Amino acid sequence: MMESRGEKRKLEDDDHDGVLSEAPRDILVLRYAESHAAEIDALISDVQQTGGGKKVSQKLPRHMRRRATSHSIKRLPRKIRNIAATEYENQEDKVRKRPSRKYRRRHRNLLEEYNRRQQKSIWLETHIWHAKRFHMADKYGYKIPLQSTSKGLRAAYRAASQHCVLQDISYLCCIEIQGPQQSIFTGLSHLTSPGTGQTFASMSCLNGTREGSTFVYEYDRYPWNLIGQVSFLWNTNMSCEDIGKNELTNQRQLWIWSHPSMYDQIWRELLKCFEIKQETFEADLNSDNASGHSKNILELLKMGEELKKSVADDKKKSMLKNRTASNGIILVVSLKDCLNRLRLTGPLSHKVIVDCLQDTYDVGNDYSKGLHWWQTFYARVANSFSHNQQRKFWDSLKSSQSPAECAPHCILGLTVRDPRLCRPVKRTKLKLDPQCLLQQKGAQLSPHVSASPIWNHEIRQKVKDSRISDHDINTLKFEQMVPGIALDLGVEESRIPILLLQQPGYQPAEKISNPRCSRRSTGFGSGWDIIVPSGWAMSFWISLVFHGAKAVGILDSERIAQEQGMLHFPMDFPDCHAGCVEWKMRWETLEGKYKRMPPAKRPNYIKLGVTSPFSCPWATLVQNWMRVLSLSKKSQNVDDVKLTGDGDPAKTDDMRIDSKLYADGEKCHADGRESTFFVLRNKKYLKQLNTVLQKKTLAKEAGHSNKNRDKVYNSSSENSLMKEADDFLNIMEKEQPQALVPVEVRMLHKGCPSQMSMICIPDKRDIEELQRNKSYGGPYEPQHKDSAGMKKRKMKKIIKGYQTNKAVITQKLKSEIKEKVEMEYSDKNVENDPISRHIIGYVNNGGYSLAQGTGIGKGYCSLIGIVHTLRHCSNPSQNMTVLVRNPSSFQYRFAVLSILC
Repeated sequence: MMESRGEKRKLEDDDHDGVLSEAPRDILVLRYAESHAAEIDALISDVQQTGGGKKVSQKLPRHMRRRATSHSIKRLPRKIRNIAATEYENQEDKVRKRPSRKYRRRHRNLLEEYNRRQQKSIWLETHIWHAKRFHMADKYGYKIPLQSTSKGLRAAYRAASQHCVLQDISYLCCIEIQGPQQSIFTGLSHLTSPGTGQTFASMSCLNGTREGSTFVYEYDRYPWNLIGQVSFLWNTNMSCEDIGKNELTNQRQLWIWSHPSMYDQIWRELLKCFEIKQETFEADLNSDNASGHSKNILELLKMGEELKKSVADDKKKSMLKNRTASNGIILVVSLKDCLNRLRLTGPLSHKVIVDCLQDTYDVGNDYSKGLHWWQTFYARVANSFSHNQQRKFWDSLKSSQSPAECAPHCILGLTVRDPRLCRPVKRTKLKLDPQCLLQQKGAQLSPHVSASPIWNHEIRQKVKDSRISDHDINTLKFEQMVPGIALDLGVEESRIPILLLQQPGYQPAEKISNPRCSRRSTGFGSGWDIIVPSGWAMSFWISLVFHGAKAVGILDSERIAQEQGMLHFPMDFPDCHAGCVEWKMRWETLEGKYKRMPPAKRPNYIKLGVTSPFSCPWATLVQNWMRVLSLSKKSQNVDDVKLTGDGDPAKTDDMRIDSKLYADGEKCHADGRESTFFVLRNKKYLKQLNTVLQKKTLAKEAGHSNKNRDKVYNSSSENSLMKEADDFLNIMEKEQPQALVPVEVRMLHKGCPSQMSMICIPDKRDIEELQRNKSYGGPYEPQHKDSAGMKKRKMKKIIKGYQTNKAVITQKLKSEIKEKVEMEYSDKNVENDPISRHIIGYVNNGGYSLAQGTGIGKGYCSLIGIVHTLRHCSNPSQNMTVLVRNPSSFQYRFAVLSILC
């Protein structure tokens, strides 16, 4: 044993000597250094470089690292303390101690922090108040309150139906147009249509006593390419002093209020319809625009050119957010963020503003030599007369019990006191005075009642500058001898011009055949809108809250609009760019939430037969029904035509089409030729279609009423009614084949429609079963085959067979297996059966209605689908009965369909 070990060691020594014997005896240093110069240089640089990405304390072994070394050098080993001290002294960004909260809450520092945070999104003047009590969200370039943190949905509805709710809608954008009346009419006529209702030239709104609302389209593109719904109001006063001039040449002033999501689009269309090639200048004159009666258009243009030359760099240009454009005749001015608008909704909103707004009684006195704006303005006889008329009209309205008793959409101009001076000490509870009876109206609505100095930009700026700070107001209240007494500042008190706009709320149709179709009370959602100058929103807001109004957010306003049966912009407008963008965001949110859930905890939409669970495929719906119409003309039998697409998830990839539609919101609206659908908004057609929905009932009533009459006469009247209905349906089918009709569905018994619910046509068996059993819940959709799931399970099985001895499956092998499985299933030609009921529409927004005590939903149906249902409907009931199915359920529920007109 020992001998073998010795021999082995001897052999190893011999091998080692052999290697050394081959090594050179000497090395030339210069030649060696020359050949390895690059390596030596890199080695020297690495040795000399002590810095790098790590500090000395980070290069220590793990057992020698201490957390305390970050603030105490003595915790390091002694030999590297000097190096660490040098690093600490030479570091550029030294860690500073965070300033104390007292320092950060100083007024100047707090204001700088707020300004920095407003660079991304614009804050409303009530943002600080809302941020402490509401969930905030970045929407449309603003920080908008969504919903109160108290999550009081029922409390918000109760306040809207019985008390008063308050919402800050100052994010709405205002555009002012000045110029000759006829020129304004001519330009804006390219954006509207008289068939949709009111236009900018409506006689009821032209004198400035009422607010109007209209639908705005792209230039001469009606009924395609909707921009959105806007409200407008005309100024009663005229800029020119000579009232005896021709009315068509008088200078008029128009305010257009639009949603911020369509503000830029409307601005571009206004420049196009008035033939303004480009914006003349962009200016921000003391946070207000260069608009009003006292400024001439040429002076404004000159002022804008001078201001434009003074702005050289791009940073200053980006800060000038207010825009003005003119063609020499028409002046278009942006009043964005220059006016605040507060909305009060509820039956007690009238009492809130009566208690909060105290009109001034001394502005009509002789103050011609005063320094304040109201002393000079009301020194004129005409302005003083208008103020007296406004006071009389306002006094006559104080005895009203609800805003619904006032004239609908009326405009009232007032000059009120500072609301901070008459604010209660603590929040009060709203109570109606039972002894207060409705008195006889002492004044009529006239242009003098609607006139207001708020239309003048100079007065708006003076009102903003004359505002006394909250600190001074609180100091004066503190110095009073008797606490709680209202302050009386006399002439030094601010006078604020405001506009009150009445909102009528829910108004029933002219004729309701069945009272069960709508259980809403007349006037639900009525209230007032208050327009105040910039800088005064917070003062009015706190005063309104202290007088008993409940603050709500944008989600609460959507629920109130749903209870009213009104469409809410932009969610309920699928044919405009803003609606497409909003639904794209909603689609991405719902899809992301669905994919984050495990497969066992989420519904399988393929088995449910739902092709588009996250959005409503309006374009696909219209295209499929147009294909049905073309096939029916060839086969002359609509019942023989098999619906595909919406009813066949195997043949139509609605998810792919839908993602394309909402991935680019402008694709379906950039050109009318690419648009595949539009929403029917012609009032005449909608009312006639709503009447045709009940033609069968009317015909039967005509046939069974007056039994003493001749049966031939009854049958002839029935036939005439049916013939008129068929003629109208034929005309609509030819002229509006690509139209969507706004509808509302109300559940008959159980069920609550949700977003993306399908509106389907019931079969004869469904109607017969419903007539036989009044509590019949509805049919069920049979479960569909999941071919994708079958492929997935087949792939897993094959891959599991390859994974022997835990071998790794490469990506190439996985792709080969996938192709093999797809070829196998394509050869089998696996087809899913179409859904058992034909889809005619979708529910855009739905839920449980607290007002009606049942589930309701708003959506759109294909016009051809409605016509098909009316022609082949065997339902003898007074209303059109349809089936509604939620995307996560197999259950169909019966509902009554009505037209929103």
